[in-house]
Amino acid sequence: MIVKCLNSRTDQYEALLELRNTPRQDTGLSPAQMMFGRETRSMLPLVQKKSLRNKKRDARKDCIKKSYDRSARIKLKLENSEPVYFRHKPDKPWRKGVVTESNDRNCIVTSTDGVQYKRNTEHIRPTSIPVQIRDESPERTTV
Repeated sequence: MIVKCLNSRTDQYEALLELRNTPRQDTGLSPAQMMFGRETRSMLPLVQKKSLRNKKRDARKDCIKKSYDRSARIKLKLENSEPVYFRHKPDKPWRKGVVTESNDRNCIVTSTDGVQYKRNTEHIRPTSIPVQIRDESPERTTV
């Protein structure tokens, strides 16, 4: 195309502009539309009405979403004073504890020893087994 422009002594940049604004056959969108998300200005007037969405593009987005949703998990919501199992170290077994504080991703878990650990919700599993923490045991009374 650039050689044709040089031979015909026309502006090669205008030719590149029109080439970038020409819709592709497989998607129905021009390279400029795919990059900027809108139609760009050119020397030729628009003949085609603007369609809201392209069917092939919607099908591709649905395929991507379906592929992502296969491995996606529901976010874990933990309440304060909820009994949980948490992983102290990767090679060690899971330990019992109680959630002391929680936000979107991280929780502060108090273990049965009374030690507090900050853990990501990925390393926490809720349980229905009640957990007894040593610091909360009743005080001894002398008779």
